[in-house]
This record gives sequence, C-alpha cells and structure tokens, in this order.
Amino acid sequence: YMRLREQRPSRVLELSPNCGWSSFYLLSALAKNERGTLDSFDMHDCSRHIVDTHLPDLAPLRTLHLGDAFAPDGALMGEGVSDAFDYFFIDSEHSYEFATRVVDVLFRTRSNPTLVGSIHDTYNQNHLPSEEAQAFLEYFAAMSGDRELFTASPMKDMGNYAQLVRARVELGVGGDVRDNVAPCKWLFCANGSLFFNLVQY
Repeated sequence: YMRLREQRPSRVLELSPNCGWSSFYLLSALAKNERGTLDSFDMHDCSRHIVDTHLPDLAPLRTLHLGDAFAPDGALMGEGVSDAFDYFFIDSEHSYEFATRVVDVLFRTRSNPTLVGSIHDTYNQNHLPSEEAQAFLEYFAAMSGDRELFTASPMKDMGNYAQLVRARVELGVGGDVRDNVAPCKWLFCANGSLFFNLVQY
C-alpha cells in the first residue's frame, strides 16, 4: 500500500491474487492516489469475494483475467505487453520455473528500462530465498544498471524488521498488522515481500 502511494503507478500488474487481500491493498492505494488501474491474473476467481464485499466502489478499477497468463493465447504473451505496466506485484506458485517464465516474458522483453515492484513470500525459515525469489535475484544480479532491493522480513534481516517495529511504536501504530486477517505467529509467517527498483542500462 505504502509503495503504491509513493510510486503513484498508472497501471499495476498483479499475478495470483488468490483470495484477494493483495488486491484489497493495491486498490485502496490506487483509490487514495486518485489514479491507476489494476490488472489481476489468476487461475480462479476467489479474489472477487474480497474485492466485491469490501471495496465494491473500487471494483471497476480492476480487471480480473482468468487462466494461465503465460499460455500461448494468454493476455501476457503479446509483444510489448509488459511495457503497459509500471508496477508489478507477484505472489504466485513460488517455483523457480514459474519465476523464470515471469523474467523471460515480462522483464527481458521490456523496452522501458525502469522496473518497479514487489514479490511476496521471498524468504523461508532457514533465512534463504524461496525458489521463486532466487530466480528473480539471479536476474537482478545479472542486470547492468542501478538496483535497489529491500525486505523487512525478519527471515532475511532482523535489523530492518526491528527498525520498522520501533517506528510503528513511535508513530502509535499498535498491534500486529495481521491480527485482523488471521491468527499467525511472526516466526511462521514472516516471509515478507522483496521490493525492487531497477534501472537497466
């Protein structure tokens, strides 16, 4: 939510909203910005419930595409499609193979040198990248240009996580951000997002 408020994208790509909580936050940010639309791709329409129930006025800002986005007749296979989006949010099957498809179809084909977005579920309880995150990290490392990567996941960097917890206390933001979503202990659910901001030379 905060990243979209700062970046103010005009068109956001969301891969695999699942039950729709990521759509909820993405749409909320776009509405607050008073600009931007969301294209969500998934194999099922479970996310309609969250969006239609909690954000019925914002549902028109989102187009839900059902099916395999990377199939030969999929909506993401067209030439130059990735340049239509200026923010990417990915929370998919977390496999190396799938992430490689995203890199090949969306990232390598871009003519726009700037790449901005986030990937969810990036680090596991062994403090290592997920298979999906590893594929993206390899691509980012091989890029020529400027790159900024950040995660608040304590599975990767307890220092960043501790600083954010202190900032929340100082700002009077109490409680676990997940309290209203599902009971969850941070140790088992702290596989947070990896945020990226890259410029290819």
